[in-house]
Amino acid sequence: MMSGERPAVTVGLDQHGLRGRTARIYDPDSDFVIDDSLVPAEFTDGTPAYHGQYVKIADDTPNLYGALTVYKPGEPNKTVTLQHFNLAVAVED
Repeated sequence: MMSGERPAVTVGLDQHGLRGRTARIYDPDSDFVIDDSLVPAEFTDGTPAYHGQYVKIADDTPNLYGALTVYKPGEPNKTVTLQHFNLAVAVED
């Protein structure tokens, strides 16, 4: 966690109300980010997703397989689908 940031937790499989929230891509056990198909994650514009990158969550809750579609802030047409445990959101008050 960087100075000035709120504490963050990984997204839970049964978590709801996620649509529109900011998340940070988080996977301390891997050298690169993988998508829901277990291949290196790329946004639809071909740019790679990376650790620490901030994204917006497009889905309200993880799907049946635990995946969430996210997009680059301000660019909702540039998406990638990641596993819920690869996303950290700020703790709500």
